[in-house]
Amino acid sequence: MTENNPAPSSLSPPFPNLSSVITTDDVSQKGTGSYRADYVNWCRVSKLLLDKAPGWQFHLAHYVDSGHVWKAPNGTGYVVGYFTGPDGQRTPDFPQAVMDIKNNPVPYEKITARDVTDTHRRALAACAAFLYGPITGIRFRGSASTETAMSFAAPQPRPPS
Repeated sequence: MTENNPAPSSLSPPFPNLSSVITTDDVSQKGTGSYRADYVNWCRVSKLLLDKAPGWQFHLAHYVDSGHVWKAPNGTGYVVGYFTGPDGQRTPDFPQAVMDIKNNPVPYEKITARDVTDTHRRALAACAAFLYGPITGIRFRGSASTETAMSFAAPQPRPPS
């Protein structure tokens, strides 16, 4: 691997650090009561990426049948997202389950085009938060489950080697 094309497991430079670009003006609210969630809309995440990480593009990996949905061992589906950089860099893969409105996994045979587009947007935001810092945060608070996949602590500097 070269300096501009690190191993896929590397989260070190040249990947952008976008941990401080979200402001309170970017945060929206959804739901009411115990199901209220603060989140950053995927459109805003995309705009911040365009502005703060020029040349970095989000992709969904193709499965062996050339589709974008991968079949999980339990019969549900997921997508695999990643970013490519302006100099040919490629981030590690980021899997994202295809979920219904209640965050339940969708059986592979029942996945619709709408499920794929919704999952693409979720994967974009989650993958960006995971790889580039907590540029987005979403937390669903409900009696059944809590999703914090897009809430991460700020990355800590690496000690000198």
